Amino acid sequence: MTSNDLLAAVPPTEPWTERHWRGRPHDGRRYEILDGALLISPPASPLRQEVVHRLMALLAQAIPPEAAVVRDVGVVLGASLLAPDVVVLRARPQGASVPASQVLLAAEVSDGANVTTAATTTPLLLAAAGVPAYWRVEPHAGPAVVLHRLASDTYSVEGRLRDEQTQTVTSPFQVTITPRRLLPPR
Repeated sequence: MTSNDLLAAVPPTEPWTERHWRGRPHDGRRYEILDGALLISPPASPLRQEVVHRLMALLAQAIPPEAAVVRDVGVVLGASLLAPDVVVLRARPQGASVPASQVLLAAEVSDGANVTTAATTTPLLLAAAGVPAYWRVEPHAGPAVVLHRLASDTYSVEGRLRDEQTQTVTSPFQVTITPRRLLPPR
């Protein structure tokens, strides 16, 4: 199925749902749903892919044994469905999408294709759904990592790290992060 076939299959008067999302093409683009509207982002850059890979490896060593680090999973948030770059789940997913209640941490790697959504929309929706932690990795900003922790129904910034700065977070699990280590060697 091509992207055009997918778009033609859904009448413009029908809101997008998780069912439609499951039928998306697997063409490297990111498909998300925001209040029933389809959002399509271009494929991740090679740098973004490398940072995602390194972040997943870091998290895989830190998570509890029953948890899982995944990518390409949809997080269902009512009429919205987001597909963060990296998701830590309480347990292995049983399908391509999971309810937000199963998410311990969601992380986005910001690049030109998702800067606005990674900084505003994604954390707003994840916090409202009760996801305990959200990280935003910015490879071109030093690099930098902004660590968010849920406080009631919104996120508070737990740390802003640049380059070789290191911080150990203890919630939702203990992990030490250094932004520079998420980038490929110079």
